[in-house]
Amino acid sequence: MSRDFVNDIFSKGELGIMEYLDSVKSRAAADRKKILLDIQAEAIVETMLGTDNLYLYRLNELARRVKEAISGNINKEQDEAIIYYEVAVSAGVLERTGAGYNKCKGITKAQLAYFLGRIHTPDATGKDGRVFPETALNALFGETRLGQALRRLADNKNGGGKPRGYERIDNILKKAESLINDQQKAPQK
Repeated sequence: MSRDFVNDIFSKGELGIMEYLDSVKSRAAADRKKILLDIQAEAIVETMLGTDNLYLYRLNELARRVKEAISGNINKEQDEAIIYYEVAVSAGVLERTGAGYNKCKGITKAQLAYFLGRIHTPDATGKDGRVFPETALNALFGETRLGQALRRLADNKNGGGKPRGYERIDNILKKAESLINDQQKAPQK
């Protein structure tokens, strides 16, 4: 979502916002989650690239109003996963596709599995009750057997459960966690 697009919506005042929400509502009938995910992802990327306070306020306000307009709910874990994915996109580890994401060239399946495992099952023992959502992630990333790749990493005694090149993935995870913490600390309007 470009700065000009957001400014154009707000320059029309309440009418511009209502027109935009109407277009979102009509598209939402086809695919509610995708629209919300795309808007959140774009907002995160724009925020990471640096914006002035007015633009950031407008972007957040627009995202808030769109969330209100769309009745489909996204839970906290899904919301945070989007942030992780978008940080990985900006770092050149993932790329967005029409149906989800793909790993970029130079990223192994083991690295992707490690990345997804750290996001979706931070407690690898499963004691926290979270199970690696292999089927959904295989579909989202156009991969097969991500769960098996993750289990192989866990069995890897020499690497401590980490693939070669894990440092790059760990840096992305740290950046995303920082954004999530900043987002949680920011006052909600």
